[in-house]
Amino acid sequence: MVAPGNFWRHESFVVPIPATLKVTGFFRAAGNTTISADAREDVAPRLADAQSGWNAVAVGTTGRPGLGLKAATEQAAVSAALADCSRRDSNCQLIAIGPFSVGPN
Repeated sequence: MVAPGNFWRHESFVVPIPATLKVTGFFRAAGNTTISADAREDVAPRLADAQSGWNAVAVGTTGRPGLGLKAATEQAAVSAALADCSRRDSNCQLIAIGPFSVGPN
């Protein structure tokens, strides 16, 4: 595994590794059961369209997602996702940063 804050390099792309939380795998909105079923179809295309900058996804108790897209920094994406989520739901937690699913450090 690559240390947080570093970059993961593959032969065809380079991706920054989140430093805020521990990477637990690759994130797929379409199959993520913490996001309410009716919201999954909205999250996946919005993430796919946000190919520059940092992206983050937070989800609340009832599965309503909040997104932070195309942010200049990881922290800005995280803050935006949590703020967006808190407008729709309660007890919001981050579930993805960039292309990665995340969990507690």
